[in-house]
Amino acid sequence: MRREPALNYAARFAREASLARLPVPRSIVKSSGAVTLLREFQSALRNAHGDIAAIRRVAVEYARRLWRFGCASVFAGTDLALHWSRLRMLAMMRVHFSARAYATVDPRVMDRCLRMFDLVSRNQMDAGEAESEVQASSRVTDRGVPLWITGFDPYGLSADRPDSLVNTNPSGAAVLALHGRSIVGRSGRTYRVRGALFPVRYRDFDEHGLERFLRRRVPRDCPFLFTISMGAASDAFHLDRFPANRRGGAADNAGESPGPGPILTGGDPQFVECRLSPDRMAAMVSVESAAGPFAVIDWREVESLGRGRVVVRDYAELAGETAVRGSGGDYLSNEITYRVIREIQAGGAWPALETVHIHTPRVSGGDVNAPAQVRRIVAQIQAMLIAVG
Repeated sequence: MRREPALNYAARFAREASLARLPVPRSIVKSSGAVTLLREFQSALRNAHGDIAAIRRVAVEYARRLWRFGCASVFAGTDLALHWSRLRMLAMMRVHFSARAYATVDPRVMDRCLRMFDLVSRNQMDAGEAESEVQASSRVTDRGVPLWITGFDPYGLSADRPDSLVNTNPSGAAVLALHGRSIVGRSGRTYRVRGALFPVRYRDFDEHGLERFLRRRVPRDCPFLFTISMGAASDAFHLDRFPANRRGGAADNAGESPGPGPILTGGDPQFVECRLSPDRMAAMVSVESAAGPFAVIDWREVESLGRGRVVVRDYAELAGETAVRGSGGDYLSNEITYRVIREIQAGGAWPALETVHIHTPRVSGGDVNAPAQVRRIVAQIQAMLIAVG
């Protein structure tokens, strides 16, 4: 049975919301132009006069506006303007709900308002479906077949290191830049890129937020879904071949560290293999010479108890091994890919869906060249999507 979202949604973003009040994040929000949106949101909350139905409408409307703002202003502040603005607006809602007017309101209702705002502002939930979590219908239209990509929030943020508060995550920037764009694949087929962002929080994954997103947003006949995150190499993309059923001990953005241990405990395999055909994998790898400055590597290194760190040529080599690290490591980038593949395998809801995790080159937010580097990364990701289509 899947774990339902716990109450007190505010607790999971409390640490990050405290960082959002510091001078650097406040400056990012101000320079991005998001301050106007925040002021309008605060006014709309007040004008709701304690009416929960009105609050819900305000939450959904402004979450949608915030998502659109993030997509429109991505290169003005990479993904940071959306990240810090979301946290400020969630904190506004939390403070608003602390008023006496809500003393008798069921906490679950207020909790759901916060959750809806967070999900809609990440495009994990469509604003029109904010009250429902039904399976998405096919969205094959004259504008193109849907092709989904996901990215992550910035991470490694600390009040003790003010420079960390400008850490961008190029995966989030890629999602914001490419969402809604039409691309023509090498086959001549037109695709409509759809994007969503995920928090760097174990709790959301433990509550099966990823699986809910898949069933809510990804149509049965969707051909491609690419999860993206920032990697460790500064000069290359890694396409993670063998995700592992393993978490390490690194803390998330909420300061929580439930590892080390398995991701899933229902007899799930220690390793899985990405679901991308050999010709499409080859096409993505070849993008280096065709459209970008970075190498693209079919990354097959894993770590197991029995063999240590090893480059694996064939999935059969991993039979009987106990996972320590997957090709994508042991953090949430590995986890999101493992969960996607297991959901595809277990549910049968997407019979033809192909997927692989894209680890981007590492970018330092404090580097003056970071915005230009992010642009190059985004351009090469787009070329990779064209190559597989």
